[in-house]
Amino acid sequence: MNHPPVTRNDLKEVRDRHQHALASASPSATLAALSDVPPLCEEISRLRLYLGIARLTRANLAAAARATLTADADHEHEPLYYLRDELTAQGLLSPGHRERPW
Repeated sequence: MNHPPVTRNDLKEVRDRHQHALASASPSATLAALSDVPPLCEEISRLRLYLGIARLTRANLAAAARATLTADADHEHEPLYYLRDELTAQGLLSPGHRERPW
């Protein structure tokens, strides 16, 4: 996940409708506020998915970093292999990339 998710709901408008429904206690204002619930639930589900992807990405990078450090401590021939492999798997490094990415 290279790009942050875009928020689809205007939370200020949602809050304003909610506050108006509480203040007025009118059925139409309450229905307007309740109509915000399904799109907000969809957005929560979508953001949970992005959060899960971000957590998995971070865990995989941390595992690759630990493997790289262990390989270096064990004097393996190519300790950076683990980090290169994970960065390539995430699309952050081209396959066979040997030079510095910056």
